[in-house]
Amino acid sequence: MEESILPSQHTLPTQPVLQLNTASITTPSHSSSKVERNSKSCDNCRKRKVRCNANIQIPCAFCLKNKIECQFLSNRKKLGPPSKRYTKSLETRVQLLEKLLDEERKKNQTRNHVIQLQPEVFNNSLSLYSDTTLELQRQGTGLLPDIFLPPQLTSSSLSMIRPQQHITLIENPYLRYLHLVQEIPGLTLELLECMIESFFHFANFGDQVISKYDFLLEFYYQYPQPLDKYLFLAISAVGCHFLSSQPHMTNQVSTISAARRYLWKKAMEGAMEQSYTRPSISTIQTLMLLGVLAPGSKGVGGKSTNWLILGAAIRMCQDMGLFYEANIQHLSKREIQLRRRIAYSIYIQDKFFSATCGKPFTIRDDDFNVELPLIHEVEPDNGFILKSITKGRLPKLLEQAERVIYEKSPVYSALLELISVAHAIRSILVSFYMPKIISNTDIDVDTPLMEWQARIDANVSSRDIELYRLLYSGALLLRYRPVIKERSSEENCDELQLLNLCTLAANNIVDALDTLPIPPVPSMTDGLISLATEMFVHNCNRMDENVRLQARKNLRRCINIYTRNEIAIPLQNIELVRQIQEVDPGNNIS
Repeated sequence: MEESILPSQHTLPTQPVLQLNTASITTPSHSSSKVERNSKSCDNCRKRKVRCNANIQIPCAFCLKNKIECQFLSNRKKLGPPSKRYTKSLETRVQLLEKLLDEERKKNQTRNHVIQLQPEVFNNSLSLYSDTTLELQRQGTGLLPDIFLPPQLTSSSLSMIRPQQHITLIENPYLRYLHLVQEIPGLTLELLECMIESFFHFANFGDQVISKYDFLLEFYYQYPQPLDKYLFLAISAVGCHFLSSQPHMTNQVSTISAARRYLWKKAMEGAMEQSYTRPSISTIQTLMLLGVLAPGSKGVGGKSTNWLILGAAIRMCQDMGLFYEANIQHLSKREIQLRRRIAYSIYIQDKFFSATCGKPFTIRDDDFNVELPLIHEVEPDNGFILKSITKGRLPKLLEQAERVIYEKSPVYSALLELISVAHAIRSILVSFYMPKIISNTDIDVDTPLMEWQARIDANVSSRDIELYRLLYSGALLLRYRPVIKERSSEENCDELQLLNLCTLAANNIVDALDTLPIPPVPSMTDGLISLATEMFVHNCNRMDENVRLQARKNLRRCINIYTRNEIAIPLQNIELVRQIQEVDPGNNIS
């Protein structure tokens, strides 16, 4: 019997099952090895900014590899946009600032509209804006009608000032120093204004040491920086010296003299303190101005005040490198020229004070390498800024300074003349007053003097010619004083010729100081009178009776010049006092 066959085996053929190649196709699965982002890295991985797998194993791979402890002490920085609370706080701050700016803008508009002069601010004792004082200033000086006040200011509008037209006295920062005015009886701000005018008009060395344009720009507009307080006081003190000789100020001479002494003292205290703590160009300028006001007569211990002040200025110049030009490329042209003028002005004062005080000069030519300054002022770089600040309207004194700059007037030609004078004085000092070991006896000292005398009438202005003649007479005395014998029994022709030449020079000095309408600064007056006094004392011992009598009279004139200029009389010179008492036995010099 045949085996029965199932129907499915006869009707359905058997086919092999196809197997899919799964090598290139991966089935997504949650259990795969996909690296998930860690919610929190450990401290070490976060610090070193490496990937951390602390969510899979602890310690993480990095800590395990480096054998360090895997820690979670610091919190992760919160990422994403700032919170709503932080944004709201910023908006509140911005709104607060806008509100403050609106309030300040309203206050400025109210202040710029009209400024009322409050009577409680200005004491009646100050007597500000006195019509009488202003009229005396305008009639006497003929320079600037006012310094602080706006142009065309009348007595009816003194109570209202519009600062948009001009920098007013109220806006000037030196109103903070009103105590300087209050401490001196009778001193007003009008007098301070006149002092500044007198300084720039009469001080021959003012434009050499101080740049007039830059000073007035800082004084009026505090640009580019506020004016140095002690420099301002020193300029006012020098202006006092010239202001006291004005005819319209005769009734205020005592007040001006007291103000000069007080301002000089305040400026001296501040400048000497700054010279050791904050050396600067303004401090050097202040010391130079104070030095020309200091008396040059020898005091106790044989020391001179102006010599000590000038010494401090010289040390500061050496510290700041003003005596040699190196690494000045970063400076502006105006500052370079100012530094050169200051350096040469210090050089001139060093030689002059050395000649009059009898001390060796400090600045050697081997240590002084500075180019000569230009005879005209360099144009400023801030002209457009000044016009934008002032809207085209400048104070009269500033207009004059700006006109001199753009016209390239030779305002510093006198400085170059003084430099040649200083070189001549140096030659005389080296030839006759220094030890022969270090001096050069072959230096020609007569030729520079003769050339200088020939240039005086040709190159010096009429305003300064008397001053240069004074200096020339002093140089003659300095040149021939060592040659004259102190006393000789027989006077030969050559000695008589030198004696007459020196006597004539001494007489010229006394005559000029007696007749000059504006006296020189005290240091120059003292130095020249000291040279003339030594010659007169020498003539008191000569054989000619007329010469001795004239010498005693001239000594009396010297004493009067000392007294008139408030210079300390050198009473340690017993010979001078003895000769004065011989010509006037009833006089008691104390």
